Amino acid sequence: MRWSFIKDGHQYDAAINATTISNDVDALAQMAINGAGITRLAEFVAAPYIESGHLVPLFEYDSRSSYPYAEPLDIYACVQERAAFTPKVKALMDYLVEQLENRWSSENSYNA
Repeated sequence: MRWSFIKDGHQYDAAINATTISNDVDALAQMAINGAGITRLAEFVAAPYIESGHLVPLFEYDSRSSYPYAEPLDIYACVQERAAFTPKVKALMDYLVEQLENRWSSENSYNA
């Protein structure tokens, strides 16, 4: 397991010794809220808990700061077979890219 961070424009990996691994972000959030340790959550998952005071961010991005911040995670959308890449699926992907454009770097895209 690793978490990638950016500091002063350089990427580095922090080795972690995970005690629990889950692909359920709600479960991870609840474990952190209940004192099970730290976790990495997407902003849209963590924000309500941070706003309510149930969670505290360890790192916050500030372009004027030299503190490290978590490297954004890649997002993948997959279809089982090429034929499943229908106009509706393409429209959804286009919509997601448009909505998330401000949060993604310009190098992130999908291959249609």
